[in-house]
Amino acid sequence: MKINEFLFYIINKYSLYLGKYSLKSKRNFNFLRKSLINKILLILSYYFNKSREEILVSDILLNKDQKKDLEEVIKKVIVDKYPLEYILGKVKFGELELIINEDCLVPRQETEELLFYSFDYLKNKYDFNKDRFLFLELGVGSGNIILNFLNFFKAFNGNIFIGSDVSFNAIKLANINFKLNFSNSNFSNIFYLINSDRFFFIDFYKLSRFLVINNLNLIIFSNPPYLIKKEIKKLYDPFVSLYSKNKVEFYLYIFEFLINLVSSYHFELHNLRIEKKIKIDVFLEIDKIAFKRLFNKERNKFLKKIKIIQKNKFFKNVYYFVLEYGGYFFSVNFYVV
Repeated sequence: MKINEFLFYIINKYSLYLGKYSLKSKRNFNFLRKSLINKILLILSYYFNKSREEILVSDILLNKDQKKDLEEVIKKVIVDKYPLEYILGKVKFGELELIINEDCLVPRQETEELLFYSFDYLKNKYDFNKDRFLFLELGVGSGNIILNFLNFFKAFNGNIFIGSDVSFNAIKLANINFKLNFSNSNFSNIFYLINSDRFFFIDFYKLSRFLVINNLNLIIFSNPPYLIKKEIKKLYDPFVSLYSKNKVEFYLYIFEFLINLVSSYHFELHNLRIEKKIKIDVFLEIDKIAFKRLFNKERNKFLKKIKIIQKNKFFKNVYYFVLEYGGYFFSVNFYVV
């Protein structure tokens, strides 16, 4: 069987399978079929080390073992929902190509949309020639977010990037991706990856003084774990990157972190006799259930500490909040999936 014949054989075979998920909608079926063709072409391109265009016109003959191997891989991806990115070993995310493996969460399209939204948001709010930032990320995974932020700000001096992850293997992978994308750049004194649970390595008073003295604003970005056990059963990503005992523990931690930070920051301003209030922008990915649960006043005590000054819905998925605590304001952007 020629490779292009195999391609059409597989497409027809799994088109019947896709019919179950089309919900009697031709438009939905066509979308799924197009996605199927794209995935199969990517697998064949990877297997034979040829471009998709070359695959379509190739006269390579498949032997029985090759046909069996390919059918097993395609079934694993299409039926078992095993991430194609783990098979390919790489992914294009934002402006960068990254190595990917089972030690980290597969970067999602929704996270990429939040990334691009955050860039537009920051460009409209700040003057990058004057304003400087400390960027913190909780849960760096493959480095897909922090490395794109580093790339986004690379033309501007004075910014610092720190990411943490509880997984040592994820930190190793993010470092590999840093070297892959920035081998010719001297970012070693502004870019730090730390193997730590949450931001437990941070001393609030030292960080506050650092922010004050260096006149830095703060950006926090996180796509933290927000799935409970029964929601994880059919996913192949690392358990630690998905699981939250109550869906909101990491979001509550981030808000408590901000409350403690601005309390320390205010103390430092008083000691140094400086009148300047830090600007804080937060970007969080969250699902609908966790989002609703997070803002339940009976469940979450932090809502009694802060005031919701403003709430807007941008686009279909983005909710923008301005929160106030002790005279300090946090701009919080939720991407709800």
